[in-house]
Amino acid sequence: MQYKKQFFIVDDDPFNNKICTMIIKSVYTESEIITFTEPEKGLGYLRDKYSSSTDDLTTILLLDINMPTMSGWEFLEEYEKLSDEVKDHIAIFILSSSVDQGDIEKTKEYRCLDFISKPLSVTALKNALALVSPRPM
Repeated sequence: MQYKKQFFIVDDDPFNNKICTMIIKSVYTESEIITFTEPEKGLGYLRDKYSSSTDDLTTILLLDINMPTMSGWEFLEEYEKLSDEVKDHIAIFILSSSVDQGDIEKTKEYRCLDFISKPLSVTALKNALALVSPRPM
């Protein structure tokens, strides 16, 4: 069975969102990509979309850490309050330009599969998707 590929990018930088979109489309041409420059809107979208979803869909979420209105860490704190019904559909990767080892370690405290350094590359994307299971991407 082929599963739909869907990506959410939550980053306040529209330029980075464009780069991510181009990289993803170069590998997964049929994927759906939704970007959010406001993390609060991204969180609301996830809550609304998956609260009553019956799709067998895994969404890859690329989340920036440093954003002005809500940091990636604050996003993850709020994300943890969502129902398991919502969280079961999401595979989170931190995508950040941070070189702080503390940020990389902090990623492990949350439901994040890995830390990816910006800018996103084809290799990093493929390596990330190899961590998503059991549903193939």
